[in-house]
Amino acid sequence: MRYATHDIWALPQGAVREMIQAPFQARLCGVDTANTVWLKTEWRTSGWFTAARDGQAASSKAWLLLQHADRDPDFQRSVLPILARETGLQGRIDYAYLTDRVATNAHQPQTFGTQGRCVGPGAWEPNTVAAPEGLEARRAEVGLGSIAEYKAQFKTVCANVKAP
Repeated sequence: MRYATHDIWALPQGAVREMIQAPFQARLCGVDTANTVWLKTEWRTSGWFTAARDGQAASSKAWLLLQHADRDPDFQRSVLPILARETGLQGRIDYAYLTDRVATNAHQPQTFGTQGRCVGPGAWEPNTVAAPEGLEARRAEVGLGSIAEYKAQFKTVCANVKAP
């Protein structure tokens, strides 16, 4: 369903997009809620998912569910210290994304510039970033590409967005 969200964002703004987006978002909300309940139960029972124990695919999918568990920010925050101990590249990247997601959801400046919005046709900007002068260094430290490279990934997603 996450990939379909990008397809919907890429549609021209207007009645057709709204007609598709509203019921899709309602369904996605239900799926996210059910996934969060399941993920929390698994976490309490077996601990956080790891590539070594559960395989890389399961670990990655668990993180993706956590990243989108926005209706349970306490859960997201509670897993951050676990992800902070990750030393592999993907673990560091996952930690960066979740750190920013938690900060953004709490209306705080983010650290790595991973969370943002379309601001016009083909243009994406990160939400407020703490200490923007050190952003590129922080991104490089965890294995993220430059902010310019990241913005370029959203050209298609933001293609049909009208400027505010």
